[in-house]
Amino acid sequence: MAEDQCGAVLEEHRFNQRALERYLEDRLPGFPTDSSQALAVGQYRYGRSNPTFHLQKGPKQYVLRKKPPGLLLPGTHQGRIFRYNTIAGVSPAEQCALNVAVSETLAWLHSLNLDELNLPGKDSQEGYCKREVLAWKELYEELCHVGIPSMNELSEWLLRNLPITDDEPKLLHGDFRIPNVIFHPTEARVVAVLDWELSSIGPPVADLAYFSVLSVMSTQTNTDGYKIEDLVSVYYCRRNVPPLLNDWNFFLALAFFKMAAYCQVLYSGSLLGNSNKKAHHLGEMVKPLAEHGLKLTKKTITVTKAEAGAPDATDELFLKSKKGDKILHQVKEFMKQYVYPSEQTASKEEAEYCGVLRAAQNLEPL
Repeated sequence: MAEDQCGAVLEEHRFNQRALERYLEDRLPGFPTDSSQALAVGQYRYGRSNPTFHLQKGPKQYVLRKKPPGLLLPGTHQGRIFRYNTIAGVSPAEQCALNVAVSETLAWLHSLNLDELNLPGKDSQEGYCKREVLAWKELYEELCHVGIPSMNELSEWLLRNLPITDDEPKLLHGDFRIPNVIFHPTEARVVAVLDWELSSIGPPVADLAYFSVLSVMSTQTNTDGYKIEDLVSVYYCRRNVPPLLNDWNFFLALAFFKMAAYCQVLYSGSLLGNSNKKAHHLGEMVKPLAEHGLKLTKKTITVTKAEAGAPDATDELFLKSKKGDKILHQVKEFMKQYVYPSEQTASKEEAEYCGVLRAAQNLEPL
């Protein structure tokens, strides 16, 4: 995150800078204690649900994020973060290698043994899909200003078509995408996974579908030729399980419903001053996202091993029509400008949120 992306701290996000400085002097190793040097604070304009700040004192620079109106948690990181769901600015070969690393990381997370992680409350997290639909439905209805019929229709369809594998006990990230991982500064591997506040226990295909939708919405095919079929192939090869994606259309529709509801959350947050003010544009994205999710409910899509590498598998995510292509283009543009920008930082506490300590270290083989 560059310093030139910062501005003055917004009125609603201001805090006691001197108290923070004393806290960092006591708790953060290496933080300058020279009283002659002032602590400079700026606010990143790309923060969404969590206001994100740039701190500098003397030669030292840090990134800080706070949850409105929660505690201030200092955090720093070294590595590479790509703001959008595409990996740009590197050679085609490295781009492909980084994409493979992301797919392998998701497979690694879904292969973790829950009993060894000792996650609190994991035994009570049953019925993931129903729980997920109801939670986002309730949140959307609480925050929506104008009723959108497609959102109601989509939520009702999802509740009527819950998959049989609803209780598969695997660790889910909940918001797994390229901006939420940190790559090694020079190597093609992931060193940390950020933003675990939406994590849960449930069927891993939910994460895979969400990640696939975001990747396709960013670009149908990256410049290195890495397609969704490649993502799915690498993912299942890494997990060493058959690539049978039953209820694939359900999880794709769920991903669109979740994104639509999340756009409503960010839009409402912008009105309250709790997220980037540019997020008010996201209110316009709720309806097209819901409508596209609803279209997917009209078609049964099941990707088997034989079909996973088929040239038209990616196209199944989007039903082709003139109006559909226009909506898809609009969705891509809004997502690129207002959704993909990430806070691009996380504290050590967040990396440990679900007990996944190795996510902040070199990933080990399965």
